[in-house]
Amino acid sequence: MSLPAYVDATLAACTWVNAQTALVGTGKPLSAGAHRDPQGSPSAGAVAHATSVSTTQDDSEAPITNVLVSFAVYALTDAAASRGATALANHLSTCDGDPVTVGAAVLLCVERITGPSRLPATGGRSDNRYLVDALFNLTPA
Repeated sequence: MSLPAYVDATLAACTWVNAQTALVGTGKPLSAGAHRDPQGSPSAGAVAHATSVSTTQDDSEAPITNVLVSFAVYALTDAAASRGATALANHLSTCDGDPVTVGAAVLLCVERITGPSRLPATGGRSDNRYLVDALFNLTPA
């Protein structure tokens, strides 16, 4: 029986982010955590909306999925959005090769982190927004 080749990378990314107790929770930089569905900005701190941008497969040794995940970090103030995005990027940089099981996936490492990049408000939203992108290397659990 062969292993499944693909994993839900966005769910795995959100699960990993939301498990970071120094990052997520009341009074923390990304107080409302990371989600696959858009959320409203919290009254304090920031929230991240995660989206899978692209996926590639590496079957050379094991089924490894490389997924570029983009986090749009929102907050009511520019300072809170910037703080949340910066903290998120710093936390992502700590996932450097020590495998972590997150649901049905094993997160091998996070690399090629870009951002935080400030973006203007769009679609009638007045929220402040920053992007943090990162390449997640995952395999099925």
